[in-house]
Amino acid sequence: MERRIKECENRIIHLVKTGTVSNNINTKDTIHNCQITQMAGYEVHNNVPVYGTWGITSTAPVGSQAITLSGYGAANNKIVIATHDVKTHPKNMGEGETQIYDANGQSLYLSVNGVVVSSKDVFEIKQGNNTIFTIDKNGVSINANVKVTGAITATGDVKAGNISLDSHTHSGVEAGSANTGAPQ
Repeated sequence: MERRIKECENRIIHLVKTGTVSNNINTKDTIHNCQITQMAGYEVHNNVPVYGTWGITSTAPVGSQAITLSGYGAANNKIVIATHDVKTHPKNMGEGETQIYDANGQSLYLSVNGVVVSSKDVFEIKQGNNTIFTIDKNGVSINANVKVTGAITATGDVKAGNISLDSHTHSGVEAGSANTGAPQ
C-alpha cells in the first residue's frame, strides 16, 4: 500500500513542472517539438510537443522557461503548454494592452494610445502573394491604385511619371504676363 501511495505522490509532483527549452524548437512537423531540461538538468526530455493557441504560433529561443504538463504524471507523455523568455519579454505595458513580439525586437503593440507596429528592416502588407505596401529604408512603396480624400501636402518635389512639379517646363509659351491654360 505504501508503494502505491508513493507512486501516486510522484505522479502528482510530476503533473505540472517548469523547465528550460534546451534545443531549437523543431518546426518541421505539424506539431512543433523540442528538448526540455528539468530538475536542474537531471531530467532531459526529447521530442516534447509544444502546444499553443490556435491561430498563433511561435518558437521560443533556446534558454526560455517552459511549463510542462504530464498526463497521469508520467514523464513519457509530457507536453509544453507555455514558454517565457525573460530577455525578450516586453516591459512597462499598461493594463489591458497586448503585444505580439519576437526575439528580434519586432512587435505589434495594441497600446492604450493606439496600434504601434515595429519592424527590424522591412514592413510589408500582402494580399495573397502580391506585396501591396512596403516600408523600408528607401521609403514607402504602394503597388496599387490610391484614392485620397482630403489634401496632400509634400515638402519635396512631386512627380507624375517623369514630369517634376518643381522643375518642369512648357515649350511654345511666349514670355509675358499671361497664364497657361488649364491642364488637358
